[in-house]
Amino acid sequence: MKRLFGVLGCLMLGLLGFGHATPKLGNPAPEVKLTQPLSGRYLVALYSHDCGDLTDLWKEVLSFKLPVLAVNAEGIPSPAPKETLLLQGEAATQYSRTLKVTTYPTLLLIEDGVVVGVWEPNGTSIPERLGLQTVQ
Repeated sequence: MKRLFGVLGCLMLGLLGFGHATPKLGNPAPEVKLTQPLSGRYLVALYSHDCGDLTDLWKEVLSFKLPVLAVNAEGIPSPAPKETLLLQGEAATQYSRTLKVTTYPTLLLIEDGVVVGVWEPNGTSIPERLGLQTVQ
């Protein structure tokens, strides 16, 4: 039942004026103030508290050996692995909305400040959508 409410919560974002938008390839990544700068190529993992258990997703994301900006949007804190740079609170929600994210989780591949890959949980694998290889 809790999972159903989480899915419904994520779907409600689409009904709150976001339509069927999704981050667009070629768009700039929003500026964000972090304690550590991000390199020219990194992943952004956008998620919310009601996305359920993301353990397997985090393992796969970290396996790519790229810096990861974890964006915990929608106001309720939810943990991220310590290997990530974490953005929470209003800044995280604004970051997500600037990108027009309507589905959580969403992964973005950023190169030189530009969105070059987008993955949403729609049946395609992360490496397939982002063109990434797992590094062992």
